[in-house]
Amino acid sequence: MARAYWGYQTSRNAEAAVQKVRTRLKDAQETARKLLAQKSEQISRADAMKLDYLAEEIEAQHARR
Repeated sequence: MARAYWGYQTSRNAEAAVQKVRTRLKDAQETARKLLAQKSEQISRADAMKLDYLAEEIEAQHARR
């Protein structure tokens, strides 16, 4: 019974962590878009594409679970 409880807790905590990463990544993508629109030197198009790739990879890994 204890093993099932801790398995549930671990799963629940992992879901919360994934949600936090999604939120922070979405914020980073929005900031990247704004900076690119302003033609800022703080970010390159490649940097923005890396953020997009990471977001897709997180969703793909999470969907496999």
